[in-house]
Amino acid sequence: LQILKKGKVQNLFSSAVILATGGVGQIYKHTSNPSISTGDGIGIAARAGAKTKDMEFVQFHPTVLNLPRKKRFLLSEALRGEGAVLKNHKGKRFMKKYDKRQELAPRDIVSKAIYEELKKGPVYLDISHEPESKIKKRFPYLIKELKKRGLDLTKQMIPVSPAAHYMCGGIKVDLDGQSSIKHLYAFGEVACTGVHGANRLASNSLLEAIVFSNQIIKSLKKRKIKSPKSFKKVTKSNKKCPSNKYVKSSVKKIMWDNVGIVRNQKDLKKALTKLKKLDEKFCIQNANPSEFETKNIVQSAILVTKAA
Repeated sequence: LQILKKGKVQNLFSSAVILATGGVGQIYKHTSNPSISTGDGIGIAARAGAKTKDMEFVQFHPTVLNLPRKKRFLLSEALRGEGAVLKNHKGKRFMKKYDKRQELAPRDIVSKAIYEELKKGPVYLDISHEPESKIKKRFPYLIKELKKRGLDLTKQMIPVSPAAHYMCGGIKVDLDGQSSIKHLYAFGEVACTGVHGANRLASNSLLEAIVFSNQIIKSLKKRKIKSPKSFKKVTKSNKKCPSNKYVKSSVKKIMWDNVGIVRNQKDLKKALTKLKKLDEKFCIQNANPSEFETKNIVQSAILVTKAA
């Protein structure tokens, strides 16, 4: 395995490699994921020749705080479970025309509905009609976080939008957590175990994190594995390349506009062409973390788009 440590590429030899690098949320303009969710494990595995599966199944969370120039912040589904309703730019509820379950419909249906309504203007989540004491008791953390951003959950409608939330697919693994490459394992969001299908149920991610990590431990105890002795070196490029910032922002826009909540064949093909051109132009010049993250973002975006 080659790692970056203190700005230098270092070689590590091990009998097995386990990837637990999380999701790909940063390939999208809007995401609930942290900044480190850049598809690193998927990019690494794909370049090594590992198979991926179900990469098109990106789950979008319907209600993420939508304020200009503010970091996205997840507004729990529990809010809707406790009576919060969705309203359009006119202050009117709209979910009834999309699904009879209204705000309690599955994530994908609510996300698509909000996506359509956002074309006409802002969309809001409103629980202000519920008793203030109930809201404070049930959602102290949300109240605290929204207050930091100048919003009062007990009195105001909160602007929301859908955002990329969870990668249901990933590196294809077996029941032992092993990928198609011998001795390369993966678990958590980076892996595709098959337990989610196309639309993960809330908290089912615990299966991938807890059950499959334990399966890997059991598997490694059974096997005697020899360490490899050599591998390809990282090569730096001298050609003029686009900046990390430009490539990342381009990928986010391409993915959100063409490979997001609503997709069609024409836009998917257009997106794939653009992403491949970005991939061809981008190169490793300084071998720093930001460059490798950018490379993995492009790689992951291409895999999602191809699968879609």
